[in-house]
Amino acid sequence: MGISLDQWDQRIGPRLDEIRWHADAILRAVNAMHLQPDFEAWAEGQLVLTKDALTYSLRQVSRALDAYREKPHDTGAGP
Repeated sequence: MGISLDQWDQRIGPRLDEIRWHADAILRAVNAMHLQPDFEAWAEGQLVLTKDALTYSLRQVSRALDAYREKPHDTGAGP
């Protein structure tokens, strides 16, 4: 049998927070580097796009989980 929704949420939540932390850490590291201006702008832009895409995806997953939780589900237990 698969993992329950609550178990998945408990396991994935901390990982998603860790991903966000690492994305921020990478962005801070790039900002601190002494790079050629054209590469620095490109790298920072790529990191911002990646962070934004990740944040958007995580919001979508969160909304899907919320919608799933709100729907009644047949547990097979009967009335």
